[in-house]
Amino acid sequence: MDTIYNAPNELDELLISLEKREKKAFKLYIKQFGDPASLKFVQLYNILLKHPSCPSSEITKINPALKKAQIPNLRAELLKHLLESLRYASQVGLPEAEIRRTMDYAGLLFERGMIHHAVRKVKKARKLAEKHDLLELLFEIAQREKLVELYFSLDLKIDEATELRTIMDGAAKEARVGGSYAGLALELRALYLKNGFARSKEEFDEVNVFFQDRLPKKGEVKSHFQRLHYHRSHFWLNYILQDFKKCYRHTATAIRIMSTREIKHQQISLLKFHDAHLNSLFRMNQPERFTAHMHAFEALQHQLTGKQAKWLWQRYHTGHQFNERFLYGRFKGAEAMVHSAKEQIAPLESYTNTLSLKYKMACLLFGEGAFNTALKQLNEILHLEDVSRRKDIHRFARILKLATLLELEDWETLFDLVPSTYQYLVRVRDYNEFQRVLLQFLGSMARRNKLPDHNDWVHLKEQMETVIRNPFQRRPFFYFDIISWLESKITHRSVAEIIQQRGLGHAEALKGLS
Repeated sequence: MDTIYNAPNELDELLISLEKREKKAFKLYIKQFGDPASLKFVQLYNILLKHPSCPSSEITKINPALKKAQIPNLRAELLKHLLESLRYASQVGLPEAEIRRTMDYAGLLFERGMIHHAVRKVKKARKLAEKHDLLELLFEIAQREKLVELYFSLDLKIDEATELRTIMDGAAKEARVGGSYAGLALELRALYLKNGFARSKEEFDEVNVFFQDRLPKKGEVKSHFQRLHYHRSHFWLNYILQDFKKCYRHTATAIRIMSTREIKHQQISLLKFHDAHLNSLFRMNQPERFTAHMHAFEALQHQLTGKQAKWLWQRYHTGHQFNERFLYGRFKGAEAMVHSAKEQIAPLESYTNTLSLKYKMACLLFGEGAFNTALKQLNEILHLEDVSRRKDIHRFARILKLATLLELEDWETLFDLVPSTYQYLVRVRDYNEFQRVLLQFLGSMARRNKLPDHNDWVHLKEQMETVIRNPFQRRPFFYFDIISWLESKITHRSVAEIIQQRGLGHAEALKGLS
């Protein structure tokens, strides 16, 4: 039975992703195997470049020399050679790759009995690891060096032996402390992806205890590796607790640390810190500083080399373009921007979670007044089967949908959805004061079958201003700028005008963080 590759597999996706320079590198790579035209895996490569995901039966028709039974093995061989070619091409200039290569050479020399030459290679690798602060590699190298010295009785002086032990102990200790902070950052990020911002005083306390219990008990934060993970873990703690001023400080410090080094071998880490920094400025309602840093972030694009880094930059850039529009109240042209953004993020959906981007699109459409399109966007979010990540967005998409139905005067649907939304929020234990006030208001309007009058809007705004003054209740205002919406209804101006005049609606609650 023929194997049909309609859905892209690893080889097909890899071929589609190849850039011009990578194809050129592969051509150079295969010359070591003889005449490329005579190599069957190269013949398959040429076919698949022109006909991606081509089934075996079609490949045989195009080139009868490639027998149907051979194709699975040829695909496997082609994949192996492509990955090897990319490995060679991508490792140029990477310190980790140079260290690994030097250690491989040391191993070859060691096997041939050239112990002194092997040790020189190991020491060269050790100096490179020290220079680039690669603690895990440094520990591995020092351990290899110790075993060679121990078992082959080289002319090692006491001070050299002491230095080697000190390096091993120091590298192990630093790696342990840095690794603890890295693990803590990972746990906190997972906590945020699951629940979003802390929702109550109890959750604030739980997150603080969670953080304190996992902090390294001993060990100073000194190395580049440790400091970055220290700032990363503290960023996630303060982001969950909505202390965005501290988030800003930690990300700014991390970016300064990284600016002293070449970014080629730490592009992903640098991008993530820039993303976190922009998110902090956005939450702090700092449009001018946000725009200034956005320019610095955009300049990074030209320094990126890896495809994953380029994809990540695109995903972050798209999200922050939305954030910049929110900060300045620029909702005009939202539908065109959303359409363009959807095309840009479509290739990224397999690699990264784009749910927050989709929610930003809905908010932008709501701000422009494109309520029918906003409703479609919200339904797209709510109809997703996998809600295990960013549950907070799924919940607030329901809230924004109710406000959209009110704008559309769809009283029947609104009347049905208010109680079901209430039941859902109670069931998932995310029913807060913001939602209680808003659901009561919307339910009342649905029962009356009419739009709110001036006094209704004023009363709701007064209630929301009371809610936002409670630091443990301000979380919902980061998902839906209801204050600006209500003020636009009261003053008969657009949401854009309101934001342009005094910033996002939760600005008053965050004055102390600016």
